[in-house]
Amino acid sequence: MSVVTVLRALAGPLLILALVAAVASVPAGTGTWVYDDYGMLDSPMMDGPEDIPAALWRTSAHYIAKSDTPPDDGYLTTTWRPTTMVTLTASHVLGGERPGPHHVVSWLLLVTLGGLLLVTVGDGRKPSVGWALGAGIVALHPALGEAWLWINGRSDLVAGVALAGLGAVVWRTRERAPGTAELALAALITLAGAGGKETFVPAAVMVGLCALGRPGGRLLVGAIGTGVATFVGLRTVVLGSLESGERVASQLLTADTLERVPLVWAAGLQTLALPAPRPMRMLAWELRDGWSAGAALTLGALLVVVVALLARKQWRPVLLLGGAAGCLAPTAYVGAAYWAGLDRYLVLPAILCFFAAWELGRGWTPGSKARRPLLAVLGASALVVVASLAFTATFYASSEEFCTTMVAQRPEDPTGYLFYASEMVSERAPKTASAILNEMPDVTLPPPIAREKIRLLLDLGRLEEAADLAESAHAQHPDARWLGLTTVVVRLARRDEPGARQILDRYTTDAAWCPIAKQWVGGFVASGPQMGPEVRASAVRLFEGAVCGEIELPAVEEDVAAP
Repeated sequence: MSVVTVLRALAGPLLILALVAAVASVPAGTGTWVYDDYGMLDSPMMDGPEDIPAALWRTSAHYIAKSDTPPDDGYLTTTWRPTTMVTLTASHVLGGERPGPHHVVSWLLLVTLGGLLLVTVGDGRKPSVGWALGAGIVALHPALGEAWLWINGRSDLVAGVALAGLGAVVWRTRERAPGTAELALAALITLAGAGGKETFVPAAVMVGLCALGRPGGRLLVGAIGTGVATFVGLRTVVLGSLESGERVASQLLTADTLERVPLVWAAGLQTLALPAPRPMRMLAWELRDGWSAGAALTLGALLVVVVALLARKQWRPVLLLGGAAGCLAPTAYVGAAYWAGLDRYLVLPAILCFFAAWELGRGWTPGSKARRPLLAVLGASALVVVASLAFTATFYASSEEFCTTMVAQRPEDPTGYLFYASEMVSERAPKTASAILNEMPDVTLPPPIAREKIRLLLDLGRLEEAADLAESAHAQHPDARWLGLTTVVVRLARRDEPGARQILDRYTTDAAWCPIAKQWVGGFVASGPQMGPEVRASAVRLFEGAVCGEIELPAVEEDVAAP
């Protein structure tokens, strides 16, 4: 079946999807830069045509340092995502300081994702109304909006397009052996998807395993495996070693992180099941209380579904649900970090759940009595999804909207106030920032959130408040290293060098933390109204006497005037 034939068959539902996505996303698409998007504006890594091919070998370290010779800062999050960065760099070169081209590219990718889902459920022909509505609900789900309404959510969107494409190849060849071109396409899609985001790999593996037991299934698994192996090999070459993988193993696979994994699964399932407009949220706050009745019931229901599928020997949907769990599990790490977002990480799980539903229901035709109620439910769900998406798009119209909606919708959540205050600091409005912090709820803060408030208090010249919070939070969480390093800075600012040394020596017994400590402490003492020459000299002495050795402090930044 030719591409032209497929496009003709899908023209109607694809056009509806494209128009609905375009109209619903107008507030974000015609808005300004939001949150991390501003980091692209002055980046020499993304301002010229030569940066487009260079994206194939640059890593996240290059883009964070904005240099082709980035230092090893010790973070475990060094990533290599060439597919994503090529799309971002090309959009930026085309648009310059205008966000419009970025939004057009995101819209095109979203429509492509939806189109590939339609290809899967339509077998190259016009899909049924029910499955077309299902594909549209997935593509336009408001949770997935975080991946395309926000420019820097692009990696999950790119990986999602690749996963939808891989699914189309696997399910369209389920009754015949794939040809050479289809096997090559599966390998290339896998390579490109992994280059979009690393969590694509477990999703692709599970989709590939679904081909087993069908004509040419082993060939498809081999093609997907080839794509994965090629990505791993290239990534190792680009990063220079497997050191980053070792860091992940030592710092990501901790007991605390593993305990958060089922909580993340529960939060993800609840988000997908209830398509409501939500501003970006922070897992460090949402998961602070651990297990809840809602989380237990959600995972209990999932377990019942899995057991029922296994009892019916429906192993392919179980594999796909396992893939959804696998590609969402790493998100548990950011549950202990000052890191905004959950919803964008649901792109791949949502697609895999849709594939599981397709695998279960593709041979079922509802009777005339069941068809109308089913279509009515799907139609009503689609309307709710579109309305929620349109509301969600308003959150990404500007940085101010991004921050104010976080506060307005969740006034009990301190993270919205911190984002808003940080935005005001960056806009040189310290009085406004200080007033926002004063409105922040007086609640016990998890370590990463306490750390961010300490940073803002220091930036605003409120040293004693920063010290009180740092000492109390450090006493409650003595094993929280990032919080401890922040307390080192506070003690330096208060001229308590012996106290700072006591904490630093404890946290740098592991040499892997030395570059982190240098980067963190050095960045703090190079800014803020409390960080004068005496504090800088104290920091230099501190590291000279520690196992980490000499520290090079960044150039002094312009202070933020205290209110």
